[in-house]
Amino acid sequence: MNSTNAITRSHFLRRGLHLLVKNTAEFVADSVKKNLDKAVIPLHRPPGAEDEFNFLLKCTRCDKCIEACPHDALQKAGTKYGSAAGTPFIKPSDNPCYLCEDFPCITACKDNALLPVTGLFVKMGDAHLIRNRCFAYKGQVCDYCYTNCPSKGKAIIMENGKPQIIAESCTGCGICEYLCPAPKKAIMILPARPGFSGERKNITVS
Repeated sequence: MNSTNAITRSHFLRRGLHLLVKNTAEFVADSVKKNLDKAVIPLHRPPGAEDEFNFLLKCTRCDKCIEACPHDALQKAGTKYGSAAGTPFIKPSDNPCYLCEDFPCITACKDNALLPVTGLFVKMGDAHLIRNRCFAYKGQVCDYCYTNCPSKGKAIIMENGKPQIIAESCTGCGICEYLCPAPKKAIMILPARPGFSGERKNITVS
């Protein structure tokens, strides 16, 4: 075989393989983008998760992080969550994240869907205070959220016997929501989104 032809053929095959991989990756990314809005609600992701788009691209639904959690805080999303089905999430009202010192969920993830955290501070979401449900705002003595917050005095402070949320210091672990004794939870954790403001979060719902 002519050496020039062999080189040309080799280059052609390599080029073809490169285009195949590139097109496959683009197809997967486009598919995730198109189906991202099929997730019924934003999901509360484990520590170290990137934005939802990149997380869905990287997560292989292997369940390793779910199995590694010593507190059984991670659940597997069902089919109602569309493209997010099979991925891990936290439902604070059922079981919050206890911010394990060694983050076994991150260590167990080999897909880089959960990335190592810097300075042991994670940002999974923000606590939102629902004042018209809160015992303290109804004149009763209650400080469960403040007393049990891992970032007490930073993420939750007390002013005149009433809790206030400082979003920039809130990890979104969900312990406050889990332990809130109000019949309808007076604190709700909403998943983190890029560009959070860091302002105090207080909302009113029925």
